[in-house]
Amino acid sequence: YCGDKKCDAKGGETCKTCPGDCGPCAGYCGDKKCDAASGENCKTCATDCGKCPPSCGDGKCVSPETCKTCPFDCGPCTGSCGDGKCVSPETCKTCPKDCGSCGSYCGDKKCDATESCTSCPKDCGPCPPSCGNKKCEPHLGESCKTCATDCGPCTGYCGDAKCQPQLGESCVTCAKDCGKCKPKCGDKVCAPGMEDCGTCPADCGKCTGCEVKKTPGCGGCKCEKCVCAMDQYCCKTAWDQLCVKECKQQCGGCGSTTPACGDGKCSATESCTTCPKDCGPCKPYCGDNKCTGAENCKSCAADCGPCPPKCGDGTCDAKSGETCQTCPWDCGKCPPKCGDGQCTFPETCANCAKDCGPCKPYCGDGKCTSPETCSSCAKDCGPCKPYCGDGKCTFPETCSSCSKDCGPCKSCGDGKCDSNTKEDCGTCPKDCGKCTGCDPKQSPGCSGCACEKCVCQYLPQCCKGSWNLLCAAACKYACGGKCP
Repeated sequence: YCGDKKCDAKGGETCKTCPGDCGPCAGYCGDKKCDAASGENCKTCATDCGKCPPSCGDGKCVSPETCKTCPFDCGPCTGSCGDGKCVSPETCKTCPKDCGSCGSYCGDKKCDATESCTSCPKDCGPCPPSCGNKKCEPHLGESCKTCATDCGPCTGYCGDAKCQPQLGESCVTCAKDCGKCKPKCGDKVCAPGMEDCGTCPADCGKCTGCEVKKTPGCGGCKCEKCVCAMDQYCCKTAWDQLCVKECKQQCGGCGSTTPACGDGKCSATESCTTCPKDCGPCKPYCGDNKCTGAENCKSCAADCGPCPPKCGDGTCDAKSGETCQTCPWDCGKCPPKCGDGQCTFPETCANCAKDCGPCKPYCGDGKCTSPETCSSCAKDCGPCKPYCGDGKCTFPETCSSCSKDCGPCKSCGDGKCDSNTKEDCGTCPKDCGKCTGCDPKQSPGCSGCACEKCVCQYLPQCCKGSWNLLCAAACKYACGGKCP
């Protein structure tokens, strides 16, 4: 007790409450130092510690306090969910009956227009794979070029290594795929290595015996009989260089039986190739390595080269200016662009508010937006501040300011036997004296009084529960208790 020359902190003694035992306080309210050791806080000394922040019990109902979390300041709750009135702390989440639905939000198990598998897999599910799912999806930009796995390899254009006559490809229009055109006797062109005076005199002229060729004989030239009599190889296998030498040196020399080139007459054995003097220059033809006249990339790719890329040929050629905008048939549809006025996958309210609109607030978006509170969404609004009645004894709460959370203050030793604090001879003999067993009390037993063993033997509940009137009577009348 105060005055016993002992500073009993457990008993609530301090330099303020009992300077006689604890000594004078080192600090004092107004010294511009908030000294917690001397009991200063925002309640006891606002001058040093500043005003207290809003807390339950200060007489002001300030957010996030509600009738549920702090009826002391906000009054008791009057409404209940289902009464037709949306009253705090009811919200669209806690009571849609009164407050209406919250609308769509990620986690409501509904995939709405502003949500997608990217922005909200909780509602829309995980995104399916694109290229490789065995479906050609042009709306996702897939084509034979971008995803051959789903759309197949690109075909049907000159240069795809397939000669497709049904598409108009030939040796003339697409030599890359169909190969070069074979020479044709009578086209007035003597194709080197393919035609000679023996196989096609119409294009190459009549043989004179001085031409080296793979075919036998010389087509009735002047020296043929003489050479063949000497060397049968020349008239059975091929007219090679030896045959030409024999013709020149041993058989009277080269020459044909037809008129010579330059006589001004284009004979049947002469052509524009063999004798332009008599027959005139050859007319342009496909395969002469000259792109002339009516020839073009379509009619004669051999001379004019393949046609340049064209929109619709299955190849997206950036060099020719083809893009998803100028030629979607070859390059595929353009991917969605933020700002085009259409909310298209993978656009969402998060990555393109221009098209998809702003995202609706939800718990976890980093913003404390109504109706969110510290109780309903601590992630965004932060934890609720401590208040008296929250079940936690938090500074600056004490047994004096908030017995609900901190429990009642201990008073044993103050010289008063206080039944309000459950003091009796068992719990506080300092104030209430030693137990005799003659008086009822709330605690069990009588702290070793003379009649305790006897009473507890016959009435065990007296030493397990409380020492009530029956226990006191048994002590006095049955067990020899020394009672006044």
